[in-house]
Amino acid sequence: MTRGRFTIGASALLLLAGQVLAQGTRQSSPRLDTSKLGGVTVAELRALPPLPKVHYSYPIWTFLEPVHPAVREYARITHAITVSAKYHKEQQVRNALEVCRQINADNPAIPASLGIHYPPYHVIKPGVMDFGKLHCRELETMYRELNQIRRWVRKFNGTRSAPIAVTMVLLECEQYWFLPSHSPEQKAATIRKYDEAYDVAKCIFPDAVIEWYNRGQVLVVERPPDFKIDWRVYSRFCGEEKGDAFSCSLYCLPEIGYTRETFTRTREHAREHDLRVHAWIALGSGFQRDPSLPGGRKFALNWDYDLAYSWHAGFDVNRRWDARAGIFYPGPFDSRTPQWGKHFQAYAKGAHRIPL
Repeated sequence: MTRGRFTIGASALLLLAGQVLAQGTRQSSPRLDTSKLGGVTVAELRALPPLPKVHYSYPIWTFLEPVHPAVREYARITHAITVSAKYHKEQQVRNALEVCRQINADNPAIPASLGIHYPPYHVIKPGVMDFGKLHCRELETMYRELNQIRRWVRKFNGTRSAPIAVTMVLLECEQYWFLPSHSPEQKAATIRKYDEAYDVAKCIFPDAVIEWYNRGQVLVVERPPDFKIDWRVYSRFCGEEKGDAFSCSLYCLPEIGYTRETFTRTREHAREHDLRVHAWIALGSGFQRDPSLPGGRKFALNWDYDLAYSWHAGFDVNRRWDARAGIFYPGPFDSRTPQWGKHFQAYAKGAHRIPL
């Protein structure tokens, strides 16, 4: 691959060479009352030291226009702000970049940077064997929307002496599977889907780490009625597709043994591929047990469990484990997770062994 270019299938090249599609209507983002910070105050955030590792997140939907002081403190602590290439507008991206610039003016040990979230194949949804017009349109849309972010970043950096870097592109795709029943042709087609999306992202942001959500995760499956424990590799990926890391979802922090085993098994799997692991972390939320459901669990966006578990997660991810980076889902100050702020505070304290 040459810098500034990417190689994808011939069908995609035909459309990428054509006229750019008109930009669609962007989704509105969830809002949050600025008086509510999820159980934490700006003063309490200001008292927290920066995390030892960079932490990205699901896109930060709140407080970017206008910028709330909580955003600056969050970015100072985590060293990053993540925006959506599909839904954020230019002023919101510029505001995120300006927050990073202000933080970097103080010469932090880890400069603040931008993360970009993008969900390939989630809107147009071409079938796994479809490499025709729908597939080409999906890649063209992805290229256009990521390139728009690159233009905004370059425009902002062009008037600044210290540019803000894009250090991670977070790709989230939950459309395809690798199953034992699939033919070799289906497997090859799925790898091609991932590779061509990866190439688009790497073409536009060649210096950024390209993260696939849950690629390479080793997870436990427990199904009623016997709830037999079965550890297996997450089957949406096979490890042969292009990617810069593996990752795992730590979405049940109160089950601390399960959480630690998930990371440990994923890390060993990553080492077999000479890769490191990104930890996706659910604060004030996660998978609660519900034996009546087929999978035995349900994801609760509002789960105010004991803060000690968020504290221990902060210690494990930042001190005990060799995780490359952390990624928060839900995103910062998400209104659907009303106690996110105080769990974030506990997490940051755990990273520095500060008592609750």
